[in-house]
Amino acid sequence: MVLSIQFATLENLKSVHVGLLWQRFRSAYPDVSEKAPINAVFETFGAPAQSRPAVQFEQFLSPPMPRYWFEKSGTPDLLQLQQDRIIHNWRKREDDPTYPRYETLRDRFRTEVDQFVAWLSEEQIGEVRPNQCEVTYVNIIQTPGAEKLHDRLEQITPLWTGRLSEPLNADFDDAQVRMRFRLKTDEKAIGRVHVTFLPAVRQADLGEVIKLEITARGRPATESVNSAFDFFDIGRRAVVETFAAVTTLSMHNFWERTDGKR
Repeated sequence: MVLSIQFATLENLKSVHVGLLWQRFRSAYPDVSEKAPINAVFETFGAPAQSRPAVQFEQFLSPPMPRYWFEKSGTPDLLQLQQDRIIHNWRKREDDPTYPRYETLRDRFRTEVDQFVAWLSEEQIGEVRPNQCEVTYVNIIQTPGAEKLHDRLEQITPLWTGRLSEPLNADFDDAQVRMRFRLKTDEKAIGRVHVTFLPAVRQADLGEVIKLEITARGRPATESVNSAFDFFDIGRRAVVETFAAVTTLSMHNFWERTDGKR
């Protein structure tokens, strides 16, 4: 599971400051590494959709600040930070597959965001003004008894029938399913839910699996941390409802899914 807050760029936040911030999180996340920053993403409405260019060029007066990973080896939690985003990831581990539930991770992230906000104020660097929030769930799915997993998507999702209108003189090899839905409150679009079924390989035994990724992304009601976390609750509910809608009843029975929660 991933919770992400994108905010107006903190121009005064520099790499030299990150060491000071890390001291606040060092006991929980003693390991630090640098990654390429994530581009800003916005869900917009009202304007005609435009195709995204295959190659984008940007000119910088100085190198962009990296995205920092704060983590502890052998643990499932990861805190990420860059000039316009803070992210908390929970990653399932083979030796400890217990999912701590959304509410626990939400509260943990809220504590981290509050620490970050307080530190920014103390250092007079700026304030967090959220403009987009994301809730992402990644599910690894294997169809019971399937020899060729990717040609039996109809067992997993009602979005795929597996039927062709005309015979095809070729063996089916692979497939991907993508779609998105508008996320609304009071009939007003506040974001979108993105659904992707992709082929993947399980690291533990290199077995073929389907990766189902569902992301709810949108703008919080106001540019405040409280509104960002309100959006997480809306987005999480949308993700759970979407998961139920895009997976089959037979798989629900196989998973013994009874409480409507993931």
